Amino acid sequence: MEERDGSGRRDESGSPSDAARAPLRANLPQRPADGGQGETTRPEAGQPSGFASPPPEERRADRAIRRRTLLSAKIVFNTGQTVLNCTIRDLSETGAKLVFGVVPSCPRVFDLVMSSGTVRRCEVAYRREYTLGVRFLGVA
Repeated sequence: MEERDGSGRRDESGSPSDAARAPLRANLPQRPADGGQGETTRPEAGQPSGFASPPPEERRADRAIRRRTLLSAKIVFNTGQTVLNCTIRDLSETGAKLVFGVVPSCPRVFDLVMSSGTVRRCEVAYRREYTLGVRFLGVA
């Protein structure tokens, strides 16, 4: 290909010339001298962090370790008169995530009977459409 007359916009290969690219480059943020591969720092505690978040070990340090499970269980309330089947999807020492086939209608506090025979007293921590997050109150 031939260069366009006096414009300097295209070179012989048909690609934009360096002169044509210069205005586009002027609007881009400049990369650091180390090529952007330098050390990154985290904001100090209490300062806005943008998208930065603490590493997983700091973020979860105060929370119990959850194990993913697929255990059948039943929630029992109304002095044993009402029983709902559910699946335990996450389990920790302090609580569990329960999944139901229908939207559960249950009280704030109930007993969870696991397939192993263990019975735990639970309090609802959060409700989603087919999911309950529960906190263990103790052994029932």
